[in-house]
Amino acid sequence: MIKLFSIVFILFGFLNAQSSMPAVADTVLNKDSQTFYVGNKAVEVVVYQKTGDNIVYFNMHDNENTSVQSGLEILKRFGGTLIEFKHGGDRNLTFTVEGSTFTFDPNRMFTDVGAEKSIKAQSNNRFSPLALETVRNFAKEVIAYLNLDSAQVVVALHNNTDENYNIRDYLRGGSYQDDVLETQFVRGSDADDFYYVTEQRFYDALAAAQKNVTLQNNANTTDDGSFSVYCGLNNIPYINVEAEHGHYSSQIVLMEVLREVLMATN
Repeated sequence: MIKLFSIVFILFGFLNAQSSMPAVADTVLNKDSQTFYVGNKAVEVVVYQKTGDNIVYFNMHDNENTSVQSGLEILKRFGGTLIEFKHGGDRNLTFTVEGSTFTFDPNRMFTDVGAEKSIKAQSNNRFSPLALETVRNFAKEVIAYLNLDSAQVVVALHNNTDENYNIRDYLRGGSYQDDVLETQFVRGSDADDFYYVTEQRFYDALAAAQKNVTLQNNANTTDDGSFSVYCGLNNIPYINVEAEHGHYSSQIVLMEVLREVLMATN
């Protein structure tokens, strides 16, 4: 199966010759999975696939179900690949290693610095080198299994809580203003629904489409261990489609617009 998905990840032909055709009636998705262990904790990495678009979507938080539902709907209509972590329905992942229990955010495991911060933050400041090694090994295994280092683009799918985290956090005076180069907030839009990108070409296209979007400062963003940071450091084009929990229709629209952008920027 690894060889199969290595082919899928050779993107930026983003869409095959059928991509301009209307969505077909066949909505059957192929599904495969692999179980990894983080200490004593089993994590199922599920991969859904359907012939059509060669766009790859990546969901890392097991409680962000709206993003998975919208992603699967897009797959049924246009094809593509969706990767999902499943480990009990929680956002964070708790594991035990050599009798000690730790928790971390699976979207904060992709660098040594970020993984250590996440373990301490989610484990009441408890930490051990073995816990860090366990988390980082899991991240490296997932990257290798999915051939993420070879990806020409990764589309992350996330959900947020109303007014807890949104595009305004990246505007001047916002909590994360120093982590980004540019931010557009469209007046009258819902600030919770936006894109976070690592490349100027994606920012320009999505801003021109009058969408909320922010551009990561790859050279100077805070190392929080997130996959966007990893992609920025390793020159992997990355786009996050972010929407509030329950904003299914809005997230579908964001993904439809993004699909058109990827077609146009091919």
